[in-house]
Amino acid sequence: MTFERSFKLSSYCLIGSGFFALATTGITGWAWTLGLGGVFIASWFLDTSALRRRLPESILNYLALAYLPMLAGDLLWWSRSYLAGLTHLAFFLTALRLLTISKDRDYWLLYLLSLVELLLSAGLGVNIIFAFCALSFIVFGVISLVLMEIRRGSAAVSAHIRVRSFNTTADSEATETELLGFFPYRLLILAAVPIALLVLLLTVPIFFLLPRAGSGRLATPDGASRYLSGFSQHVTLGRFGTIKQSDALVMRVKISQLARALPAPLKWRGIAFDYFDGTSWSQSDRQWNPVPIQGRYYKLEDSAQGTEWIYQSFFLEALTTDVVFAAHKALAVSKDIGWLWRDSSKNLYAPRQASKKVRYDVISEVIRPDPARL
Repeated sequence: MTFERSFKLSSYCLIGSGFFALATTGITGWAWTLGLGGVFIASWFLDTSALRRRLPESILNYLALAYLPMLAGDLLWWSRSYLAGLTHLAFFLTALRLLTISKDRDYWLLYLLSLVELLLSAGLGVNIIFAFCALSFIVFGVISLVLMEIRRGSAAVSAHIRVRSFNTTADSEATETELLGFFPYRLLILAAVPIALLVLLLTVPIFFLLPRAGSGRLATPDGASRYLSGFSQHVTLGRFGTIKQSDALVMRVKISQLARALPAPLKWRGIAFDYFDGTSWSQSDRQWNPVPIQGRYYKLEDSAQGTEWIYQSFFLEALTTDVVFAAHKALAVSKDIGWLWRDSSKNLYAPRQASKKVRYDVISEVIRPDPARL
């Protein structure tokens, strides 16, 4: 394998590590993932340097600036999430640079964008796929940095010394990478893997030993973790004894009717589980979709079976959960909740700061179930 192809392969593996880690979180959506995936594959076969020479630098800057209004629309109307908006921005800049790679600074920018994508995916959740992508990022990061330095050093030498290669004609000069001829890429991989593993062995203990501040959106409160009913993301059989019914007052609800006038006993619906693997209950689909807005409310249903609706006002203390509670069947949620999301099981989520109290209103249609159908 030639030096240029080795450098391009390692760079694309490095860039693809961040892209794949973020794409598997599901926050980007299939359209963005397939779009950047198509650009990623096409840029490998295209002559991006020739395309870059035909496009002035100002056009690329104008394209990047033209995305700013789209970013505002993405944050306000389409995705209504700053994480999704930042993800789409990173994907757009990555696609733009992949199609116009010609200089070393383009590769440096793509490396930085890949790191941003990897950090965004870490904020959304850490799993085995993220661990694989992080290890791949470290391995190919070491390889790409080594090859980049060789590339720069060879270019600096060829700029001051005229060198002729045996593979070129008598009247032509060799490029800086032609002097290297066949490049031992496999040996470089074998050398980079132990370096990456050594980095992991040194950093993982530091990560667990160093104290970390408990602030920020993704932070959790200090103290031992507890399973609280209605808040756990999964329930494992045999651990029911550790599920705590906390005595802390976390939620107040005001309803528009007297309790004795309700058609059925009210239950505040949180998370519903639909997948059982033999030992624990969890959610099979964690893909969140934005809920459309109609006036002052998020519209959850297109129709209702009756007209006896119940209006609820929720007052939540500062919690570390994104779950939105409501009486089933919820028809609408006020925009006071912030950005509202829903999954395939009709669970509602509203990302918010852990130290912030929340107030929101819900309109529900409580229907007494037919005993004959139970």
